[in-house]
Amino acid sequence: MAVVYKLDLTSRAGVQPASDSDQHPWSTHPLLSGVGSDLELFQSPDGTPYAQVRTEEHKENWPVRSQGFRRWLLRRLYNSAGPEIGHSQVEQMLRALETWAELGDKKHRVFTRVGEQDDRILIDLGNAAWEVVDVCADGWTTVQDSDVRFQRSPGMMPLPQPESGGTLDALRPFVNVGSDDDWVLLVAWLAAALHPRGPYPALLLQGEQGSAKTTTARVLRALVDPSVAPLRATPKSERDLVISAMNSWVLAFDNLSGLSPRLADALCRLSTGGGFATRRLYSDADELLVDVTRPVVLNGIDNLGLRQDLLDRSVVLELPSIPDSLRQSEQHFWKALDEARPRILGALLTAVSRALRHIHELELPSLPRMADFALWSTAVERGLKWPDGTFADAYHRNRFHAVELALEGRPVGQAIRKLVTHHSNWTGTAACLLETCSRFVSPRIRRSRDWPSTPVAFKNELRRLKPGLQAVGISWEEWRESNYNRDRMIRLRTKDVSTADAVSTSSDLSFPDGGLALWPKSLSDSEDELDGLGQ
Repeated sequence: MAVVYKLDLTSRAGVQPASDSDQHPWSTHPLLSGVGSDLELFQSPDGTPYAQVRTEEHKENWPVRSQGFRRWLLRRLYNSAGPEIGHSQVEQMLRALETWAELGDKKHRVFTRVGEQDDRILIDLGNAAWEVVDVCADGWTTVQDSDVRFQRSPGMMPLPQPESGGTLDALRPFVNVGSDDDWVLLVAWLAAALHPRGPYPALLLQGEQGSAKTTTARVLRALVDPSVAPLRATPKSERDLVISAMNSWVLAFDNLSGLSPRLADALCRLSTGGGFATRRLYSDADELLVDVTRPVVLNGIDNLGLRQDLLDRSVVLELPSIPDSLRQSEQHFWKALDEARPRILGALLTAVSRALRHIHELELPSLPRMADFALWSTAVERGLKWPDGTFADAYHRNRFHAVELALEGRPVGQAIRKLVTHHSNWTGTAACLLETCSRFVSPRIRRSRDWPSTPVAFKNELRRLKPGLQAVGISWEEWRESNYNRDRMIRLRTKDVSTADAVSTSSDLSFPDGGLALWPKSLSDSEDELDGLGQ
């Protein structure tokens, strides 16, 4: 049997054993009398102390050290002791309640915006009533006082009350996608962003000035995780990125001019899951360990997917320029979106519900790098009654073209592709390969930081580019010779490859009514089950 302790806030004894019948030991303090039934202390799995407080209408969950809980506590103390309550007394009670939470045996998972329980997905609407949308294979409904615990950050804004009967084609006028493939991938990313577990591919929105990259990113976030500051500048450090991830579900970064290797690596971990370690604030030795996975949106004019590891975890959309004749005023655009958001969100929730219905029956012959994302998106495809292979074909073509863009942006990739046009089967050492490839680039590039100066650095760059080179039909292998010098050799080989070779099926998706461009008609016909799924 676990030993329970009582904190005596009125004495210096500190921690004392409590009786088994004492359900709310903190209530013995005169200022906290009467809050026992309205306050529950617990820990998250990582040991963070939390408090669940009950108001007249609902329950709220706050970290004990958060401003939200401090405000609730001050209101209760004001009612008990009046305005003369001092700062030191508040701090003393917070420390005591924090210790009680740490000593207790109650532990609960706490989610931000999107959570799960059994085979259900829970989405926090973020409104004042603390309502949650409960999504299961049979549909979705809005509930209050859910058993799943959510926390709120100061910048979180509410989602609209979802409405049933809508279709996802109502979203298309508000996002600037250039092709049917891009539309399929955009819907797949949105549905994945409402799944409580990753991995989540980073969504890279690229295009020239005037292609509505920023607006499209704001629209996507408004549908999943609206915020007071929907778009942010590039984080200055990994610590800033971690803090953003702890306080938001979707991270959206605006107008990026390239990505540093350190930030690209951090985004990779954020996409597929990985631990972050940073120093706690006001501490020299304490370490903050965080393991988070989040959907991410990046936009910029530059090619953001130059690093192969990030590219393998990304969906890259090239946004076309918008003619002046089709531009709208900000006021008219956002007013129209606000009116359409409830039905768009309802249609998206229905797509998620149907995906839950189909996810357990899927058996795909092969899986790409982001296997769980591919499985979930294929389940969404079936739920929306798209033709089989719609998502897989669009995803494979997107990866192929993204790889080509990445190779064009890397001098070594360009040099290798030029080399194999002259020698389809080349063999030699890394030093010889570096010397040979140097002939295919200009002196300015050879003097730049992007060009490796040593054979070892060149081979390391070649290894990073290996998946991309293989995607365009260039393979390489290395081995050590059995001669006296034990030379390490490299062999490059090439074969003709095209988008059609990279994708197993034809680019003709055979959609009804002539293609995805006519979705307002075809989707309405194929989504006749939308009515009734939302309660």
